[in-house]
Amino acid sequence: MRLISVVIGTASDNARTTESQKLLNYGFQFYETYRLYQKGQAVATLPVYKGDENSVKAGFVNNVYLSLPKAIINRPRLP
Repeated sequence: MRLISVVIGTASDNARTTESQKLLNYGFQFYETYRLYQKGQAVATLPVYKGDENSVKAGFVNNVYLSLPKAIINRPRLP
């Protein structure tokens, strides 16, 4: 998981660093990243009109991930 922290309006560089560190720690502690779809996995079948085939499978070129709060998801990781 990658997180980005942006902090503005602090009085000093040290204060900005401290607040940024707090935000990043919070994100890593309370969020989890789950893979929703694997690359190459068909997730839908779409109709094709006037084609050689009646339908085509659609999916993703890369893996698709979603970060969610751990409190919402209390079950095993998705595949």
